[in-house]
Amino acid sequence: MTQIVAPFQQFFDLDGGPLNNGYIYIGTAGANPITSAITLYWDAAFSLPAVQPLRTVTGYISISVTPAIVYTTEDNYSLLVR
Repeated sequence: MTQIVAPFQQFFDLDGGPLNNGYIYIGTAGANPITSAITLYWDAAFSLPAVQPLRTVTGYISISVTPAIVYTTEDNYSLLVR
């Protein structure tokens, strides 16, 4: 059996619409992700660091206006969406 998965995670605002100009913080598991940020990357080779907070466009984490996937070497993390 093959699971069909969306290529990008989408985030929504409080009224249920796609989150525009949002801020995504990712940090140490169980801790405040703003004050305990972990290192993130824009590529699976861990060669292009991503600066936090990550920004959203139409609900997707993006580089400029292009949806992007973010990578980390951590197995567990905390996440805050604003």
